[in-house]
Amino acid sequence: MLLIILIIIIVCLTFQLLILKTLKNKTILFKNGNIYTPLIKVESVIIKNNKIIYVGDLNNHNYKIDQTINLNNKTMFPGFIDSHTHVLLKSLTNIMTDLSNDQTNDQLLSKLSLNKETIFYNYEPLFMINPLNLNLQILNNISLTIPILIIHKSGHVAYFNSKLLSMIKKTDLDSNFNIEEGKAYEIKAIMILLSIMLKHLKINYSIIKPLMKNTLMEYAKSGYTTVTDLSLGIPIPKDNYENIKLFKELSKNSPVRLQGYVIYPYIKNKIINNDNFKTLGVKLWNDGSLQTFTGSLIKPYENINGEKNKGKLNYSLEELNEITKKIPNNLQIAIHANGDQAISNVLNAYSSLINFPTNNRLRLEHATLTNTDLIEKISQLNIIPSFTIPHVYYYGDVFEQILGKERSNFIDAIQSCINKNIIFTLNDDSPLAPINPFQMIKTAITREEKNGTILNINEGITLIEAIKAFTINGAISCNRQNEIGSLEVGKKADFVILDKDPFIINDIMDIKVLETWMNGKQYIH
Repeated sequence: MLLIILIIIIVCLTFQLLILKTLKNKTILFKNGNIYTPLIKVESVIIKNNKIIYVGDLNNHNYKIDQTINLNNKTMFPGFIDSHTHVLLKSLTNIMTDLSNDQTNDQLLSKLSLNKETIFYNYEPLFMINPLNLNLQILNNISLTIPILIIHKSGHVAYFNSKLLSMIKKTDLDSNFNIEEGKAYEIKAIMILLSIMLKHLKINYSIIKPLMKNTLMEYAKSGYTTVTDLSLGIPIPKDNYENIKLFKELSKNSPVRLQGYVIYPYIKNKIINNDNFKTLGVKLWNDGSLQTFTGSLIKPYENINGEKNKGKLNYSLEELNEITKKIPNNLQIAIHANGDQAISNVLNAYSSLINFPTNNRLRLEHATLTNTDLIEKISQLNIIPSFTIPHVYYYGDVFEQILGKERSNFIDAIQSCINKNIIFTLNDDSPLAPINPFQMIKTAITREEKNGTILNINEGITLIEAIKAFTINGAISCNRQNEIGSLEVGKKADFVILDKDPFIINDIMDIKVLETWMNGKQYIH
């Protein structure tokens, strides 16, 4: 009897494998839609397994077609590539309390008092009416027994009370902690505070993993088929378990291709490469953010209580030179630089590297405030900047106030880059901004701020240039232009199906993502 059962099981498994093999080997034709490669429009695309095997005229191929998908005038583009985001941090916002809608001090203090047992994020005093100067004393007045952590919208400043301070190891307290004011600056200090709070709230691996799975599906629903995380190596509460290991686990069944950069100096033993997950290189933070006045500037910020503040560099030029030269040549380098002084230092460090940049290995993250000379040098050095274009949408008017009109005209100077043949990408830097490529495309074209005003329309770009920033440029930025980023023979079957053609509608915000295909697998949204 047992033998018969085993034979039945073997037959069933064999039959299932044959079915799977048949499905896997299907030759699928896509037709009757607006198919963009993205640079040209074609009549049809054919895929087999996980690859594109034909792109061109509908009746000009010799393939036997197993399945035909009629697009019915829907639109196909290469899958979008998010070139700079933070998946874990975005996922954690689902268990945090959002402060973005609290515009008065009373609203803020009320929410802090009513939601003590949580982590707060999206605090932005520049968007508030006569904001409080949050400090240790104010947070102590809310609670001396419950730890309080508030993370600024930029992610570059955090605020804590005495209870949370008492939970930090003394060996972890460094110059990035202002103990008197209850403030912490930059990624290492803020990650220490966040890790403590996650343990305190019992938010561990078993909670974080499903949160990240849901976030990855959110990227797919937005049209992305590749997601690039710029903070690999962050610890997760599970015996020093790091997010790079969780990424590897999730990549096996992820609706998006996963890749990223490991935080310096945690690169050792963190290189993981397979078909679903790829470690691209190393990430450094060279300064803070302009909106927290920690972005490093050549000239001081304006209208800040008369202070001559130029922000803060996390590394001297000498340190930056030393670090970049130690990074192996087979890895990319991605350096965060918002202010023009920070950008200048990064470019100087890059210019001193040997045998560069023959393989697009040098990236400039954000490049928020540039000038004519810096753009010229970016062009000469063939460096790829990734602009956080939501800065224009959310902070355009703020930048005019704190930088002045002349300098703010160079915020996210993307048309100036096109004029110099610079390849660049656009990113959300989520959770700084929601996951929404269409909002970013619209902002890149119109330069429209959230309040309706325009920030230097001369830096607005065309629709096709904006789409390139999320497709072929995104692939070039991570050295995967031979695999993804366009609909070409031999590349991965990664694409997005939209309900409308962005080239023939008035408002790109009306577009809906119907499907994404990643590695030849369909995800209906």
